[in-house]
Formats: sequence, structure tokens, C-alpha cells
Amino acid sequence: MTVTWMAHVDAGVAILVTVVTLCGLMVQFSNFKSAEKYVSAANSARAAYQKAVQDFVAAGGIMPGAKPPRDPNIPKKPPNAFQLFMSAKRVDIAESLAPDAKFLIEAGRLWRDLGDDARAPYQAQADELKAAYAKKRKAYLDSGGVIPVRKPKLRTRGKKKTKRDPQEPKRPLSAYVLWVRENRPTIAASLPAGHRQSEVMKEAGQRWRALGEKQKAPYQQKAADLKAEYQKEMRKYEDFLRGS
Repeated sequence: MTVTWMAHVDAGVAILVTVVTLCGLMVQFSNFKSAEKYVSAANSARAAYQKAVQDFVAAGGIMPGAKPPRDPNIPKKPPNAFQLFMSAKRVDIAESLAPDAKFLIEAGRLWRDLGDDARAPYQAQADELKAAYAKKRKAYLDSGGVIPVRKPKLRTRGKKKTKRDPQEPKRPLSAYVLWVRENRPTIAASLPAGHRQSEVMKEAGQRWRALGEKQKAPYQQKAADLKAEYQKEMRKYEDFLRGS
């Protein structure tokens, strides 16, 4: 038997709306003591509404705006070749990351640097998983299952990336980036011919971590000076925006 929203909660909603409305009106024209009974009635109506909602959901109903429960039997989409590569190399990538580097960016760079032969095993595994998923999906749909279609998220004007103001001060470089800029040629020259950019950054990260505090100190001090200057310029910029 189909569970309907009105059959379970319409009465509770009507009571709640009516009592709350009367309560608001009476509070305006009555003293505090006389208003207490309306507040009590509103609380009772709210409790009755919450109980009606619980009964409705327990009977299998879905509240307006709520997402229906996902069928656990729906086949899960398989990972693609790049995702399989990340899963296999996650530990190696994480250990080779520079202090300011991000995992996904570094993983993407390493994947792009791979040749076709190196990518082939991951692509072959991805193709096998995709074929198995297609078979399971067809069997699920043939049995009467329904796979919900995700609606694409629409970009709103408020979330649209705005163009950077050319007058806004640029963020300062970190101590690590300052050190890499100075030492990149030396690091690149120490690597075998035909090395990749990712290998340079990996070596740079390892050398930076091996430096002592005294060796890092000049770059950290310069980074601190640049940060202080940036904050000073940002205050001027914000004053400019406020018109002060």
C-alpha cells in the first residue's frame, strides 16, 4: 500500500501552523501569563508533528527534499586507469612530495609523464573492470532495478570564479620555493640525461628535507620578510577598496 504524505502529517502541519499563528497574535495583546498556554499548545503541536513525521518515515515515506535511500545492490562504477595508478603508487607519491606540493597535482604530473607502455597495464585492468561493470549493470537493470541519474550541478553566478584584480598584491613565495628557484639548475644537472620535471621536483623535495635548520634559515627569513611586505601591501589595498 502506498504511503502518502498527507495521510500522515497533514493534520500535524495544520495544527502546528494554526496554533503558532494564534500564539503570535495573542502574545501581542496578552500578558506573559496568558501567553504561556499558547506556547504550551504550540509545543504540543510541534511534538505531534514530529511524531507524525517519524511514523511517516518509518512506514517508508520520503520527506519533501530528502534523498531516497540508495539501493545497495546497484553496481559501483569501476576506477579508471589513472585512479588505478594513483592507488598503486599512493605511498611512493606521498613520500616523494615536496613540502608545498599537493598529492593530486603531483600524481597527475607523473601520469602525464608515463609512456604508453607504462600506462598499458593500468589501462588493461581498467578495461576489464569496465566490462565487468557493464555486465553487472545490465543484469541489475534487467531484473527491474533502477539506477538514479545524477543531475549536473549548475554553476551559479555567485560561485563563478572571478577575474583577479591586477592591483591586488601577489602572494609571497615560501622558503621552499625560494630555495628551489635558486637550486633548480644544480639539481637538474645532477640527474641523468633525459630526466623528467617530476624527477627534479622529487629530488628537490628530498634535498630540502635533508637540509639543517641553519641552511634553511636564510630562505625562511626571506620568506618571512616577503610575507610581512605582502601583509603591508594588502592592508593598503583593502584601504583602497574601502575608499579610505
